[in-house]
Amino acid sequence: MDALRVLDLNLRAPFYNKNTIVQSLQLANVLKINDEELAILSSCFDLNGKESEKLQTLARKYELQAIALTKGSEGYTLLRGVESYVNNDTLEISVADTVGAGDSFTAAFIDGLLQGYSLSEIGSYASRLAAYVCTQRGATPQIPHFLLPRRLLQIPKKG
Repeated sequence: MDALRVLDLNLRAPFYNKNTIVQSLQLANVLKINDEELAILSSCFDLNGKESEKLQTLARKYELQAIALTKGSEGYTLLRGVESYVNNDTLEISVADTVGAGDSFTAAFIDGLLQGYSLSEIGSYASRLAAYVCTQRGATPQIPHFLLPRRLLQIPKKG
C-alpha cells in the first residue's frame, strides 16, 4: 500500500455539505466512518442495499483501498479491497468517556494496514484499544503495555 491518505469523516451538522464530502473522498484512499455517518452518506449519495454493498459502492466510486465502519456497541466492519471483516461482538466494559474512542480505533486501523495485518487482527486490536479508551476519562489516556501492538513489543531494547 502506498502512502495512506486517511479521511476520518467526523460529520457534525451543520458544518458539512455534499461538495466538501465529495472533495474529501476524492483526496482519500482510506476512509473511517461511523454508522451515523454511513446513514448520512447513504442519503447524500443514494446508497442502497446492505451495509456491505454501500461500503463497496463507496470504495469503487472513490477508489478507496480500505474502509473502517465503527458501530459503537454493535461492533465494526472493515473493508480492504474485496476482502471484508464484520465483527458484531463487543467487549463488556464500563464506559467512563467515549471521547477519543473513534480516533484510537482509526490509529490502530491505520497501523494494522501499514503493518500488513489481517483484517481480523486489525479489528481485534482496534476494538480492544477503543474499548480501553472508553474506560478512561479524556481522549488520550496512557496506553498500558498489554495493549501495545505486537510489533512494538518485539523491538529489542538498546544496551
